[in-house]
Amino acid sequence: MSFKVGTIGLYVQDIARAKQFYTEILGCKSIPEVSSDTFIFLSPACPGPSLYLQGMSALPKGMSGTPGGVGIGFIVEDIHAVWKEWKTRGVEILTDVNDMGAGLNFYAKDPDGHSLCITQLYPQVETMRDQLGITV
Repeated sequence: MSFKVGTIGLYVQDIARAKQFYTEILGCKSIPEVSSDTFIFLSPACPGPSLYLQGMSALPKGMSGTPGGVGIGFIVEDIHAVWKEWKTRGVEILTDVNDMGAGLNFYAKDPDGHSLCITQLYPQVETMRDQLGITV
């Protein structure tokens, strides 16, 4: 049996604030037909798994409820433009743009403290990824 990542869920303290961040900063689309006051289903602005935001009150018994315990990586085409725009928009940027060997990256946080790793891969790494059939 094979598995494919279908969704990434984030438990958040303020669902309206989290929705605003993911729609206005990351360009995701909220899907109202499957959303509610305590659950927001988001379609990403690029290929990849869907995201959902859920209020902390809906946390299943036995699951850790510490916001910020999850990190999500996003690949972009122009990392310097994203870094500059996010800085201007008040996103909490944790690092400058750094060379990580396979490309450039920087770290930021969403309003609940979830780690966001923004990466721009070098063209040769993109080519290798495509040849290996690794999808994003």
